[in-house]
Amino acid sequence: MMAVMLTSSESTPRATAESAGLAELLSLRWWRTRVVLRNTRNEFAREHPLWVFHGLLMYALPKDAEGKPKLRFFFHPATGALGDRIQKGREYTLDVILPTADPSPAAEFSERLAAHLAVRHSSGPGRNFELVRAGPPELRSLAAVAAENPPPPADTEEVCLEFITPLAYQPRDERRKWLFTSAELFPAMIRRWEKLFGITLPRFEEDWSATELLPYFWHYERHRHQPKSSAGCVFLNGNVGPLYLRGPVTRLWPLLLLGSELHVGLEMPAAQGYFQLLLRRPFFDASLLNPSSYEAALNHLTERSDLG
Repeated sequence: MMAVMLTSSESTPRATAESAGLAELLSLRWWRTRVVLRNTRNEFAREHPLWVFHGLLMYALPKDAEGKPKLRFFFHPATGALGDRIQKGREYTLDVILPTADPSPAAEFSERLAAHLAVRHSSGPGRNFELVRAGPPELRSLAAVAAENPPPPADTEEVCLEFITPLAYQPRDERRKWLFTSAELFPAMIRRWEKLFGITLPRFEEDWSATELLPYFWHYERHRHQPKSSAGCVFLNGNVGPLYLRGPVTRLWPLLLLGSELHVGLEMPAAQGYFQLLLRRPFFDASLLNPSSYEAALNHLTERSDLG
């Protein structure tokens, strides 16, 4: 069974981690850089913001001698959903994740991003974005994420995975693209982390097999993108919104924490598969859960009705 008591200390007993199957997860290290960008002119009104930021950040990624990226990267909006269009004058806060323990690429990324945004674009005067600020690269781990997210009460039986960016997967039923199960969610997490870090992880099936997903409240999105470097178009597609998980939440907390920063699914472009972890996220508006709302509506109707 997976252990759930994690701290920010690197002195977590290795024997406990190994016996719980968490040794590999606890050993993962990656870099996170938080950047704040301000849009100065809206030249990409038809492009989804996730595609715009993906292209911009690609310029800052460290390259090898042949101009190929040295490593993967992904990012997510740190303050919630971005909307469908870039807004002129708006500030955008992004967390950029580099899945490596080597500090050199993280430092080089920050330097290249600042340099790129300082250069005037050849397509016209001015810049599309300016760098408001960029924090120093932070070395991250599961213990660090756990320190920022207190564990839920032991009797917690439901948690919401609020998908901010689309989770792409192959639906079993094209007429019900929202349909998704625990047997798809957790392997999609683990396969992603194995690909990112080049490791083999346990499947933790004993922990998630007793869970149930409620996929009825999220929805499917599809956004077209026209690459400048090739013909044709590609699509940013997948489900966004609240995905509710019912079951032994505390046992799964380490996996959910890791997924909230390292995303879900194998798709890397345009920040796909990012969710925020919420212990209390009512789907219906609070007024709908308040009996006084119905009483007021009934009284209002009664006062204006001709029926006895």
